[in-house]
Amino acid sequence: MKKKSYCSHIISLAHLLGKSVVAEGVETESELSVCKEMGINLVQGYLIQRPTTAVQEIDVVNAVVQRLQQGDRRQQGDDSVIISRELNAIV
Repeated sequence: MKKKSYCSHIISLAHLLGKSVVAEGVETESELSVCKEMGINLVQGYLIQRPTTAVQEIDVVNAVVQRLQQGDRRQQGDDSVIISRELNAIV
């Protein structure tokens, strides 16, 4: 739980600074779900695409990710607005 909280804060800070966050090594659906929940922008790993040097083998749209996205009914929160408002109040 501490690791997840720590990562969430780092991700929020990166977003406040206008940066995208990439998670590497995503291999399971549950890992992808946690990445989405935490607000990670991009993921890389075996769940998405196995390593290959053949360009023609690279999936343009990953069927697994597409299926998971369609089944996800959670609302996406945007904490950056809240954090930005609080930071402006302090300054």
